[in-house]
Amino acid sequence: MTWTADSDSSALSFGRAPADEDLDIGSFFEAQPTIEWRLGADGRPAAAIVRYRVGRSVGKLTESRLVVYRLEPGGRSCIMGDVVEPQANVKARALSDGLAGDFRCGSSKRVAR
Repeated sequence: MTWTADSDSSALSFGRAPADEDLDIGSFFEAQPTIEWRLGADGRPAAAIVRYRVGRSVGKLTESRLVVYRLEPGGRSCIMGDVVEPQANVKARALSDGLAGDFRCGSSKRVAR
C-alpha cells in the first residue's frame, strides 16, 4: 500500500502495479486511515475499502465516499467503484464481495452506487 499526499488531497494505491487512474470523486479529497480488507474464497485480500472525505475546498471536506479497490493476485490493483450514503458500508461490501472475483483491472468498467 502506498499513501500519497499533496497540499489539497491524499490518496492510496495498492500492489506492485497500481493502475494509473484518477479517483474522480471530487476536486479535494483526503483518504482516511482505516482500510477494510475483503478476502476472496482463497483467503487472500481481493479488495480494499477506503473512506475519503470530499469537499469543494481544502478546509471544507464535508462529504464522505467509500472507494473500493480491486486487488488482483498478480499485484495489479485498480478502483472497482465508489459509493455514497445512505448505507455506504453495506453497498461497498456488496460491491466488493459480489464483483471482486470477476472484476479485471484495465477491462472491467468502474461502478458507482
